[in-house]
Amino acid sequence: MTTAQQVGFRNGMINKYSIIAILIFGSVLRLVLFCGDGLGDDPNYFAAFKNIYDGRMFNSQYYYRFSYWIPQIVIWKIFGINEFTFILPVLLSSIGCIYVVYLIGRELFDIETGLIAATLMAVNPFEVLNATLISTDVNLSLYMLLAVYFFVVAQRHYSAFYFVLSALFIFLAFVNKLFGAYILPVILGFYLAREGWDLRKISRYLTFMVSLMVLFLILFITCWFLVGDPFTYITIFGQNREPPHIAPLDAYQLMIYPNQMFFKNEFGESLHGYHFYGVVLCLLIGVRNNVCEKIFPVLVWFLVMFFFVEFFPHKVRDFIPYTIPRIFRYFVIVVPPSIIFVSYYWNRFRKNYQTIFAVAFAVYVAFSIPWSYESTRIARIAFGEVRDATTYLKNQNGDIYSDWYLISKIERLENGGRRDPRLHAWINTETPEAWQQKFLSVETGYVVTGGPRLPYYGCFSCIPNLGHFVPPRNWRMLREFDDRGYPPWKVEPLRIWYVEKR
Repeated sequence: MTTAQQVGFRNGMINKYSIIAILIFGSVLRLVLFCGDGLGDDPNYFAAFKNIYDGRMFNSQYYYRFSYWIPQIVIWKIFGINEFTFILPVLLSSIGCIYVVYLIGRELFDIETGLIAATLMAVNPFEVLNATLISTDVNLSLYMLLAVYFFVVAQRHYSAFYFVLSALFIFLAFVNKLFGAYILPVILGFYLAREGWDLRKISRYLTFMVSLMVLFLILFITCWFLVGDPFTYITIFGQNREPPHIAPLDAYQLMIYPNQMFFKNEFGESLHGYHFYGVVLCLLIGVRNNVCEKIFPVLVWFLVMFFFVEFFPHKVRDFIPYTIPRIFRYFVIVVPPSIIFVSYYWNRFRKNYQTIFAVAFAVYVAFSIPWSYESTRIARIAFGEVRDATTYLKNQNGDIYSDWYLISKIERLENGGRRDPRLHAWINTETPEAWQQKFLSVETGYVVTGGPRLPYYGCFSCIPNLGHFVPPRNWRMLREFDDRGYPPWKVEPLRIWYVEKR
């Protein structure tokens, strides 16, 4: 082996161990800051996936998303049903995103850019937060990243195999959620960046286009055969989206994501640290120095993702565009291209100022750890407290009464999805007086009131807060958890009462 070969081998091993170390560090950070089951659609996801697990299927959007539930069912079959295995597909997808971002950075630029991008993904506060919740858009993000990676690799030698893989992951992204179709203009951007507007070169991409067409044709024919609607993947997601369930695309709606990008949220958390300040800085540098052709398709990718989650209306009624509420987890598809974009400039900085880069990058990564802790703080408090309460109740004998969401968490977290006749839930009760009336009807058993629910979005009035409540003599408080208030998602402490029979 020549000296050059030895150096190349040594550098290759260093890079290999570096990406392994980054993946391990990202995994540990996510496990340490684990938040748990708790976003708004969790009970619906769980119920649908449990039905599939038990061999039952229904005509609902949750059942159509097989690119998400197949990994979930496989994990449940292997490891059983519990809170951690419910979130495991998201956690694994997040780790996968770290690695694929590394691959894309390496493929488009060089190994150093890939390693920088992987590091920034591993410690990005928003990525860490979403990895520890039922945030199915992390799974969607992975499919999108794989679609881009295989397309870029395929372009190098016009590889039919990689074009087929790219088409497959576009298809899987669409099946996961309609947002998956947003990756198509991104793919077009990478095509134009390489081929320009020369239409004669389209023939080199026939394998890709035919594969994509065949996959969607099979999907449409299958849906037509099964439910009589070839476009059911589109129409099923449009159900129950009429106003007021969605909001006008007004100034308030349009400012939610920009505020999230640059400022602390209403709970005092920095969901993105200073990442998007870095994006703006790199944009300014790029404009000043004429954004080079190599990074331009990544910039287009970032802007396309941002445009669709921020501006795209989901329904138009009476010429007024309406959008779903600005749910924070949708932004997870915007972060990876922005990280690749920034990493390109980080690497240019490294080449010109190695010592300063080493210090600055180390400081940024070091600060990202407390930012990650901060971004997960509210969810860890909310879901951790409810987890403690459900664990306590698991060891008690007797009926349990509370709101529907907490009761569903007992079923999911403690019972593995099994129905329990001891569990009783109330819904559509939205005032302290109404809750008091419900709970005062309990003859004997355990009553759970107050506490945290769904800090990022949810029905806060559905929490059984009793207000100025004087418990009857046959009510005995067994446990009172953290008494700090976090309005509106925690107005009263979580309390467990035992009601004795009169």
